[in-house]
Amino acid sequence: MKTTPKIPLVSHQFTYQDKPLRMLQDTCETWFVAADICTALGLPQVSRAVRRIDPAYRKLMKVSLLSQPKRRAMMNVVSPAGLEQLTLLADKHPARSLRRWLRREVAPVQQWCKDDPYAAAGLPEPKASATAATGEEALPLPPFSRRDLLRLAVDAEGECEELRRENAELAIKADAYDRLTDTTDTFSLGETAKMLGVPLQGRNNLIKFLRSEGVLMEGNVPLQRYIDYGHFSVVQQEYFAPDGALHVRPVTRVHASGVAFIQNTMESFIFRQLTKKGKQQR
Repeated sequence: MKTTPKIPLVSHQFTYQDKPLRMLQDTCETWFVAADICTALGLPQVSRAVRRIDPAYRKLMKVSLLSQPKRRAMMNVVSPAGLEQLTLLADKHPARSLRRWLRREVAPVQQWCKDDPYAAAGLPEPKASATAATGEEALPLPPFSRRDLLRLAVDAEGECEELRRENAELAIKADAYDRLTDTTDTFSLGETAKMLGVPLQGRNNLIKFLRSEGVLMEGNVPLQRYIDYGHFSVVQQEYFAPDGALHVRPVTRVHASGVAFIQNTMESFIFRQLTKKGKQQR
């Protein structure tokens, strides 16, 4: 006597750009709701897009509704190979963005579903059968045309080039930070303002900010505890007055740790302002 197969349930629901993206577990196969993928790719006509996918990588399946999880409706779903074919129908930018997000967020869960599909689907592990021991022939690769393969290669090379560029920028920033933290030099308040990108009259705005935060006192001299922390030092600088008399004044120098301290103080100030603004809007 044949038993009715269990209706597949949503095994995982992700959120991509504030919109749901559902991944289903059907026995030992992984499927994605085509409507969710088309929404993410900016493809308005789901049925037309699905019809352009190879039949081996799409089908209809009963899926739980988002608004009413206890109800199920027949929906188009696509396999990972079908998902890749859908990306070929979309514009380059959303397709690339979705691929990167899938590799980062979905691939680890998909691998778990592949390694332990019955646990992912909430089903008991079946006993090994003779057919399972012999294995089944895997489905062939998606029937991509030469043009599709060329586009995939170009997109992959573009993504690699973008990653190489990002890594190069991060390496430059890391090298600059290492040089900053390793240096024994000190910086003036004006030089520090330029390094931190303080807008307009950088030095004056930085001094005004540090005074408001209780870091600098009158004469732009830091509090003693910040000197003890190693963030600042005060040196005596000689200068000639208009009448020709020689005078000495204290000048604040900023150490490498002081630059990082000022940056953290600025970020904390911005966070406090945003939090305060959010509470006022409520």
